Amino acid sequence: KPSSAKTESTKAPTDSEIADAKTKGMVWANASSKVYHKEDSKFYGKTKRGKFMSEDEAKKAGYHEAKNETAAATKSKSADTKQK
Repeated sequence: KPSSAKTESTKAPTDSEIADAKTKGMVWANASSKVYHKEDSKFYGKTKRGKFMSEDEAKKAGYHEAKNETAAATKSKSADTKQK
């Protein structure tokens, strides 16, 4: 049984650990900000202090979902299409 996904992490996870967490549908919980990031976030597995857990576990632990991470990408695209 791999237990790596449940460990308290003080360093950024490896690419293989990130890929493994994505297949399990886990979120990246930032221990400093109490914000969790879903797999489509640029911060997923990238903050200095954090760990992977399920979204339910994150909510129960007092974390909240990061806001406007996916919306920001679509907004910038639509702004670029405005032409005179």
